[in-house]
Amino acid sequence: MCKTQNGDGSWGSPRWTGGVDQDPVPGAPHSFGVATTALCLEAMLDAGDTPEVIIAAKRAEAYLSFAQVAGYFFYFGHYYGALENLRTDIRFPG
Repeated sequence: MCKTQNGDGSWGSPRWTGGVDQDPVPGAPHSFGVATTALCLEAMLDAGDTPEVIIAAKRAEAYLSFAQVAGYFFYFGHYYGALENLRTDIRFPG
């Protein structure tokens, strides 16, 4: 998973890849990216304490913090994003 993380610290994307119409709710694709990132971060937090995992987890936490300020949190993205920010703070204080 560390190798597939996006440059901004997220996983997934709001890119349309064909086959399904874009969500009619403005900003909804960003919420899906937040939820995907939060779920990946959840897996990372249980993956051990290797330097690669710690760096990826901190990058994901930074993305989720940015997404919260940017207003990307709504629907399930809000729940997962807020939960994983809390778990990361507990796991990697400071």
